[in-house]
Amino acid sequence: MLMSFLPGLQNAVRITLQTFFEDYIQDVVDHIGYEEQVVFPYVSNLLKHTVDGGDLKQQQVYGIKIFEERHTNIEDKLSDLKNLMVKYLPPTATHRFLRIQIICELLDLEQDLINHARLEDQILIPLVEQLEKQYYS
Repeated sequence: MLMSFLPGLQNAVRITLQTFFEDYIQDVVDHIGYEEQVVFPYVSNLLKHTVDGGDLKQQQVYGIKIFEERHTNIEDKLSDLKNLMVKYLPPTATHRFLRIQIICELLDLEQDLINHARLEDQILIPLVEQLEKQYYS
């Protein structure tokens, strides 16, 4: 949807929006990839050892504090993207409904990401910290 606006924009604005959008997509892919490849397997392994009583002390290379320190708020950058689009996407009659649709989709995504971060911050991290205290102390 966004790409349909780009040809009609000034070159500098088009490049700025396109670059910001592509960088944001890469940030989201990296964020989710890190969670799926590092964090979730770590938590799963921690829970598995909780159930079967395995020894985790020798395996402690990673910890939820690393995740917390490395954790980025991708919803903040989405807010920046949304603001850029509101500022630079022209509200022309031709693209009026498309512009509204893009902004509504971004608002929905922003809310999903806020909920995602809240779950991590208020549920996942405290739970894993408790498990780590139990097994690494």
